Amino acid sequence: MRRGGGGGGGGGGERRRRKKRERKGEGERRGGEEKDLYHGKGALEALKSFTGKKAMICVGGGSMKRFGFLDRAVGYLKEAGMEVELFEGIEPDPSVETVMRGAEAMLKFEPDWIIAMGGGSPIDAAKAMWIKYEYPDIT
Repeated sequence: MRRGGGGGGGGGGERRRRKKRERKGEGERRGGEEKDLYHGKGALEALKSFTGKKAMICVGGGSMKRFGFLDRAVGYLKEAGMEVELFEGIEPDPSVETVMRGAEAMLKFEPDWIIAMGGGSPIDAAKAMWIKYEYPDIT
């Protein structure tokens, strides 16, 4: 998932949209839109090409860590020069409380990138967290 820069609150929405427009052209495109869903072979290595200063990785249970995918993702993002923060422990059918905790963590950390790894629950939770992070005044 991708998000524009800037923090939450007062006037940040336009700043985030402007930064997002300035970044057009980064990454691959499909149908005129930025490609922000990476999967399959080479998806983790694509993290090395991301530009920005901060990334947050959202994961569920321990399988991404157990099988080494989380460490590889963190390594690739650090190789790209980013500071990385983890939001771990997203449960199946994520609760509103989990989403709100994640959104609060995003508001404090202010990531340029949000990466969701694992099954549908971390991906769905990260999308909901992003909405609250990107549009804190209307959600």
